[in-house]
Amino acid sequence: MINLLPQVQQKEIRAGYSNTLLLRYVILLICALAFLGISIGITYISLNQAAQQADTTKRENEEKAANYLETQAAVAKLQSDLASAKSLFDNEVHFSKVITRLSGLFPSGTAVDSLQFDSGSFSQPMTLSVQVRDQAAAEALQQNFSSSPYVSGASLGKISTNNSSRYPYTVELIFTLNKAIGQ
Repeated sequence: MINLLPQVQQKEIRAGYSNTLLLRYVILLICALAFLGISIGITYISLNQAAQQADTTKRENEEKAANYLETQAAVAKLQSDLASAKSLFDNEVHFSKVITRLSGLFPSGTAVDSLQFDSGSFSQPMTLSVQVRDQAAAEALQQNFSSSPYVSGASLGKISTNNSSRYPYTVELIFTLNKAIGQ
């Protein structure tokens, strides 16, 4: 097709077409900038709300932690009290257990006149006079005391005779009691 329009008019039409194209790009750029501005604004608002919620949660957690510190201090005090009580109970000696376990060490054919215990009985050697019927009973007595986990250093001392017909001999038994016998 042949363009019969004058040159000036053709230039003006091309300039108009360029202006329309530029106007479209400017409008598109303004829309893109508006979209970016709105999205930045929405992001800013949501981040502010998240920050406020995080601050509120942080304050609540700090209050809970303060309550927890009080509880933790109470727990630490209770643990120290329990440790003190445990140390007291660990050092406690049940003399009923001592007598029961010690009486199990005496074989038949032996007898004891008297037996006394105190807290010092577990740290020093004791000497106990035991009446026995015969040599076998004396050997069984020494064997029982030597093999016991509750007694250490068991040995027979002086042997003497009695005027008794049931238990004619008296043996001195020397031993040291362990604290485990009463626990």
